[in-house]
Amino acid sequence: MKNKEYNESTSYWSRRVQDNPENAISHRYLASLYGESQETLKEQKHLYIALSINPNDIAARNDLALSLFRQGNLKHAEKHFRVILESNGRHSLALNNLAAIFAKRGDYPKARKYCERAIQANPRDALAHRNLSQIRDMEGNVTVAAEHNYIAIEIVENNDQKCTSKQFSEAHRSLSRQLLSVKDDSYKMTPQQCYRRHIELKSRYS
Repeated sequence: MKNKEYNESTSYWSRRVQDNPENAISHRYLASLYGESQETLKEQKHLYIALSINPNDIAARNDLALSLFRQGNLKHAEKHFRVILESNGRHSLALNNLAAIFAKRGDYPKARKYCERAIQANPRDALAHRNLSQIRDMEGNVTVAAEHNYIAIEIVENNDQKCTSKQFSEAHRSLSRQLLSVKDDSYKMTPQQCYRRHIELKSRYS
């Protein structure tokens, strides 16, 4: 965000907070601006205030958990994601992010479990398929990893979900590697085929 626009936006939402300190949404919007500028302590301060006003604000709790996760505070991030699941056991972001937490700890079976729950909640969740692909890859099951990478890419190609060119490129690079290493010949592609596919999709999404 440009400095002028950022300053104007933060000034506006700061005034809204001053005018009505009990407005949880104003605190959450102000926190979002601080998060964009990587002012983590200010971001978390206003998210904690928003939750003290409205403990059922799932958006604020999810933002806080994500901020804690980015900060490396996995224990408290996990706590907030679990609170979200208590109110909505099919919350895809909470499920995917709990998977990321356990993957970061090296607990791949638990990470896989949360990815699978996210896919059960929404079979067209590209992020969950992408995450599960990475986890199965780490576990050494390259064939299943390739299958879920295929699904994630197919979902994005059909415009079911948006994906940045960086995310898509990473997904396709790992798929190319997986396809070259799987033992099942029905999934295997030659290096030339992988390269042509990579160029085709890169031109579409970059």
